[in-house]
Amino acid sequence: MLIRPTLTQFIKQKEVSRTIAQLISIPKNPIVNQVALVPSTTVHFALIGIAFDLLLRCYLFREYSKHSKTKWHLQIGQYLGGHYRYAFEDAEKEIKRYFKEGKFDKKLFRACYTLAQLEAFTRCGVVKHLGRVPRGVVEELEKLISIVDIKKFQPNKYIILNPDFNTLETAVRCADCDLIIDDTLIEIKTVKNGRSNSYFWKQLIGYYYLSKIGGINKPNIFSKEMELIEILEKSKYRKKPKLIKDIEIKRIGIYYSRYGILHIEPIDKIISSLDNHKALEKIMTEFVLVEPIQDNLTRKIVHSL
Repeated sequence: MLIRPTLTQFIKQKEVSRTIAQLISIPKNPIVNQVALVPSTTVHFALIGIAFDLLLRCYLFREYSKHSKTKWHLQIGQYLGGHYRYAFEDAEKEIKRYFKEGKFDKKLFRACYTLAQLEAFTRCGVVKHLGRVPRGVVEELEKLISIVDIKKFQPNKYIILNPDFNTLETAVRCADCDLIIDDTLIEIKTVKNGRSNSYFWKQLIGYYYLSKIGGINKPNIFSKEMELIEILEKSKYRKKPKLIKDIEIKRIGIYYSRYGILHIEPIDKIISSLDNHKALEKIMTEFVLVEPIQDNLTRKIVHSL
């Protein structure tokens, strides 16, 4: 089965990564030498990161739904079968209950972790102990959400949850970011320590240019819906994405969730010259036009649905 590489795969190529690093000014890391308010206490940090992404988006959607250009709909569920579908439906009920009651509790945290397991399944075709939440996970998610200063995310005009980019009709799986608030594109990073990671800023720059090249699609809160559409290759599911109009990204930022720090920088501060802008846009245009590659993993996922 032919698929296109993801933005992560593209940017992590040595030559691409090196070139982007030469064209941008990486902002100073605000969490160097900082003590995490919520240290990592389990070996499940990757799934906790995915679960927290969803938990925070739930929080933002409930608080700022009148500003949201996103309709809440976990459409991925209709593409799952068997015990995957049952696990999804149980998790979805808890999220809807949260929207109604507005209460953070263990059931909601467990639901987000289950959805994180399902997202991991769409990425690698493997999920261990679906629906089982290891010890310490619930407590960690509870602490992470408790240190969020919701006012830092308050939109003036709009908020977009988990948008993806209209690069090519066949490239819908290539890239999706966490949040857009007004003119600011934000990634949520639940990193274990304060070591600098320039990849985060390269990733954000990639999203910025994808938004300029093709625009921003009207998203789904659980973005893997579009990836599964492509994997299944059923024409009845293929819909031309609708664009969100009148959006211009001027700033990019990272929310370091274990530290409660939202770090935002203007694009013009990171990319200082017009020549650098042109070079970066050329690189991202090459990503959009990259040839599909053979991938056996997606076939494995399809067969297991």
